[in-house]
Amino acid sequence: GYRAGMRRALTTILVTAVTLTAPIATSTSAHALVDTDEVTAVAEQMRGGDPVVSVPGAENGLTASQVAALATQVIASEVPIFIGVFPESAAGTDTTDDVLVALNEEVGLAGVYAVVVGNQFRAGSTSGSAADLATRAFQAERDNGVEAVLSEFIALTTERFADGGAAAATAPADSSASGVFTFVLLAIFVGV
Repeated sequence: GYRAGMRRALTTILVTAVTLTAPIATSTSAHALVDTDEVTAVAEQMRGGDPVVSVPGAENGLTASQVAALATQVIASEVPIFIGVFPESAAGTDTTDDVLVALNEEVGLAGVYAVVVGNQFRAGSTSGSAADLATRAFQAERDNGVEAVLSEFIALTTERFADGGAAAATAPADSSASGVFTFVLLAIFVGV
């Protein structure tokens, strides 16, 4: 259905694994899933106008002033960027990628999504690719902390997407949902 199409569209362009520290091995199970209550709560804040949300108790949680600074940067970029910082427990026995996909589904808006779950950082986009941007931001700023990595990610994303030109050229062609997202994303870029 519609949600499955959204999941495919985002999943095809997820960034390869980038970890802020050593990766933590987790077992996979179809039964212990992403903490949807936590994801839903963050998504509601995002739909309400907060582009950056840090969940209390997150291992790499941001302070209120860091959240405010990053949100200001996102708003100034005029690009729909959504960033969530979650505790490792939010993934359950699922992966950070699953948290990213779940957040996209819950927010329901086209844009660029990034999550920090415990010590892992992932990014994806509903149109075009943000994978290499997450990797570049991490490599450039990992020694300076999570806020610096996210700030660099926002800056790189702004460079790529602010003119709206790159999104259409790199949109995946294999998903029926991606065409819709490309249109919506470009409409947001042009209309802001």
